[in-house]
Amino acid sequence: MGWLGRSGDHHVMTMSNITVHSNYAETGGGVRVKVASLAITNSAVHHNVASWSGGGLQGDLGANVSISNSTIYGNFANQAGGGVMVSSGLLAVADGSRIRHNRVMNGWGGGVLVTDIALLTISNGCSIVNNTGTGGAGGGIAVGYVFELQGLQFGSMGRL
Repeated sequence: MGWLGRSGDHHVMTMSNITVHSNYAETGGGVRVKVASLAITNSAVHHNVASWSGGGLQGDLGANVSISNSTIYGNFANQAGGGVMVSSGLLAVADGSRIRHNRVMNGWGGGVLVTDIALLTISNGCSIVNNTGTGGAGGGIAVGYVFELQGLQFGSMGRL
């Protein structure tokens, strides 16, 4: 895992007013969390690389991830979720958060990939723009279960 990783027994982690950048891992290039909760507030996760999935951030195995007033940008994954990937968990993006300029090379979800019975909620003026999914689907967002939109803005290369 990249900069930060945590798993087990539904621990709660908070990242507030920090920057996570220039990290590398197989999964979760910048941050990886599983079987736990992570709240990211007033922070930036950028220019991280995952050789497999979750370039900026990966949450799985029941992870609950919330992103508030933060930016996820310039991250890269080879197979899935260039910016953010959540599998079998919850991803809530709110309060003007921005997911932009992320890329996945050979898979789904340039900006966001939510899969395997996961829930995605996006609200309160968030933007998902200029993300790229090459060789798969969902340049902006790729979803495999439930999806709710409130106050989301799409831009070029960030279409649903």
